[in-house]
Amino acid sequence: MADKNFERGSMLLPVPTEPAYIADKDTLDKLFLTSDEFNFPLGSLSLNKDVHLKINGDKFFSKHIAIVGSTGSGKSYAVAKILQDVVGIENDKNLKKSKQNNSHVVIFDLHSEYAAAFSLHKDELFSLNILNVDELKLPYWLMNSEELESLFIESNEQNSHNQVSIFKQAVILNKEKYNPSIKHMTYDTPVYFSIKEVFNFIENMNREMISGVKGENKLPKLFDGTLIKERKEYYFDKIHDFAPYSQAKDDKATNGPFNGEFNRFVSRLETTLSDKRLKFLLDPVKTDNTPYKSEDFEEIVTFPPKTVPLVIRVPA
Repeated sequence: MADKNFERGSMLLPVPTEPAYIADKDTLDKLFLTSDEFNFPLGSLSLNKDVHLKINGDKFFSKHIAIVGSTGSGKSYAVAKILQDVVGIENDKNLKKSKQNNSHVVIFDLHSEYAAAFSLHKDELFSLNILNVDELKLPYWLMNSEELESLFIESNEQNSHNQVSIFKQAVILNKEKYNPSIKHMTYDTPVYFSIKEVFNFIENMNREMISGVKGENKLPKLFDGTLIKERKEYYFDKIHDFAPYSQAKDDKATNGPFNGEFNRFVSRLETTLSDKRLKFLLDPVKTDNTPYKSEDFEEIVTFPPKTVPLVIRVPA
């Protein structure tokens, strides 16, 4: 500390025989000097609460930061206190009411720990918007092909390539069914389709029987004798009963190309679709209890949505 000015680092390193001294108040004041550049409070020394540590906030928050510690050491409290200092909360007051500029802080609060730290009286002009799973609406049909497959298909299964193929076919056909005005439909086109109807399609393919009767052109055949010329006209609406296996000449019927192939796939789809935890994703509905459709795309992606808060909005 030449000329009583603190400079980071030293050219001379102490050795084990050198004496050690306790830093006096004058030295600590110089080490932790406050200035216009170093003005963001980060805490105080554990052994001297009167000595406050202030840092360059711009540089600090422009980097990746991690707060680590053992269970119960106060990590969540530290995060909450730092963010309170950022937005100007102290003793349940908003110290920056006069500096509102619509800045945003987004917190992924997986364990619902932080809401209380940012809940102020409405007179403090501080907006806390909490988005939980009950309010979140994220329609599955906005997911791309990779995301859909990761949700519904086990890539390590032996017939996963067939699962991907039939799932892709069903999704595209169902998108075309509900969006006839789109000429060039793709697997990734972000438009509505019914995942429940896709399930029906795959289950029907898993049950399908092919007629071997002369003149019936090896078409899929239902139990009532109906021949299926276009699968997309029948397989989405419901799960059908197919003609039984038979080698008799008059009612010959054999397994379809995927008969029994998707037993595990269908079971997994059914389990996933019935999972109440995924309701926000697989069965999202509007306030009038109707499902979101392609025409609601603008409302869904509006940030923040008109009816659903997405972020914690705070003053700078």
